[in-house]
Amino acid sequence: MVGLPEFHQNYRTAALNYWRDPDRRSWIIVNPTSIGDTWCVCALAEAFKAAHGGPLTFVMRQGQRALSDMYADVIDRVIYWEDVRLIDFTKRLMGQGSFDLDEPIIAHPFWHGTGRGVQPLLELLRYPRRGGLTLADQFRLMLQLDWDAPLKPPTLPQVWRDEALIDAKAAGVEPGNSVILFPDNNTNPPLPDAVWTELAAELRRMGRKVFTNLAGNVAGRRAQPLAGTQPISVSIRTAIPVVEYAGRFISMSNGLQAVMMAADIQAEHTILIHDFPVNMKTGGLNYAIRDPIACQTYHYVGFAEGDFFEYVVRPDAATPDLIADIARNNPDSTARLVL
Repeated sequence: MVGLPEFHQNYRTAALNYWRDPDRRSWIIVNPTSIGDTWCVCALAEAFKAAHGGPLTFVMRQGQRALSDMYADVIDRVIYWEDVRLIDFTKRLMGQGSFDLDEPIIAHPFWHGTGRGVQPLLELLRYPRRGGLTLADQFRLMLQLDWDAPLKPPTLPQVWRDEALIDAKAAGVEPGNSVILFPDNNTNPPLPDAVWTELAAELRRMGRKVFTNLAGNVAGRRAQPLAGTQPISVSIRTAIPVVEYAGRFISMSNGLQAVMMAADIQAEHTILIHDFPVNMKTGGLNYAIRDPIACQTYHYVGFAEGDFFEYVVRPDAATPDLIADIARNNPDSTARLVL
């Protein structure tokens, strides 16, 4: 390709050699980033094929295999790479290729234009009369789909549900009376464990059995549960049925939470919005976040509709009253985010 350094041309050639279907021309959709982002692309796969035809090859991180399994009826071919390898390799492909069959299409706004698509466009939603694009709409734009292209809900094989139920019972989950905490994040900075520990104590005072998900984040698994809680390991594959069995989950705004909400999970939910300092660089982003609320609120994700229970938490102002409001999903709390 004219104008590209030989170093980058070599990576493009390697990508074509690795990912092209040797038997037929296909669309190649590359998903190098987080759970929620990859889920959104999977959920748009059916709309993509309706608009552009097929067949459809997905290149994905090995750790997110369950997401493509949820859409096995739509995705024709999947190539799994080790997570770090795919991220590092894809960084060399920015600005290359075209929207066409047999060309790697990197399905994330970070790889398009200036790489600043996500946050500035979400911020616009907070400005009167300025518009803006939800996260789901940004993926529709990249995949050249109509604005009303539907997000297909995930399909879970019955065997996953059966296995999840066995795991939940073995962990001691009390059906309908348990709360699973998801305290770890990637893109956005997590809240301090002290906030979660106070919340867990309040939930226990309410008579609920409280669990900490030990799955962790990209840095690794959580070594031990939060004080006063029980350990449980919830994965992409088991999250929906385990949480529905438990009855409630509390999470920060992250990919796994987004998948559960998009699946219209039949469980009480609470989302914590970390009011971290503005202009903070987080999660490997190459720009500072100016609006932490816009960056995290599920109102701007666009994966589902509903009356979301989101509470804005500033760690140095997590008062007992705020903790009590979150524990009870108080709809009248001054910390509840209503947009």
